[in-house]
Amino acid sequence: MESKTERISLSLSWVTPPGIEPSRRSIYWVDKVPRARPSTQASGKKMQKIVKWFKRINENFEADRPSPIWAVNVPALKAEASPRLQQLAHPKTVDREWRADRPYGTHVSARAKTAVCTPRVTQLARPKIRSSQPPQETCSEGTSGSDKEEVKTEDNVSDRIETLATPKKLHPAYFPNRPAEWPVPESARKIVATERISQLAKPRLHKALNEGYDGYKISYAAKHAVASPRIQELSTPTRRKYVFKR
Repeated sequence: MESKTERISLSLSWVTPPGIEPSRRSIYWVDKVPRARPSTQASGKKMQKIVKWFKRINENFEADRPSPIWAVNVPALKAEASPRLQQLAHPKTVDREWRADRPYGTHVSARAKTAVCTPRVTQLARPKIRSSQPPQETCSEGTSGSDKEEVKTEDNVSDRIETLATPKKLHPAYFPNRPAEWPVPESARKIVATERISQLAKPRLHKALNEGYDGYKISYAAKHAVASPRIQELSTPTRRKYVFKR
């Protein structure tokens, strides 16, 4: 068994002996101690060269005008525009066919006010009358209504075409759509619902997952359960060997 003093000495940090330089914590091996990096500050001579090479401001440079109002020199006041400048100063002309927008209040001429519609315009202005009755059969020119059957009999139509032309009949048990409003019989007004119908008519209650749940409650079957040999084998802790260092 180790003594108390030995354990305390091992727990203390390792101290390098005098004259030995500790190894650097790096993945690369360094044979020599790296040199100190030179300072980033430039020397005096180099700074003087940089100042000489620096771009200087032009001697004729003038700063922004101190005021938006300044004096105009005499040549600018007496200057005369050249023919080219006068030509460019003329505004651009509009095309000959351009017309300005018509004003909102247009002027109606007296001829338009006293105009009379022709019979054709009056006929086209009438609304189209649509009747709910089925369209009547029209006869061709030169035939009257009594000659319809004669015209039909003259056409050579096969029996198959006549069979296909016959409209499809509805099923004998077919009932049309029920109207939105219909009379309710007296028996339906005085009917009394049975207990089963009242029970089915009640809405279903939906409980939350945590409602009525007790996490600490142990069931009766869990209290009287007996573990199998396999479960007892798995629940046994594994044996571990402890080695004590001296």
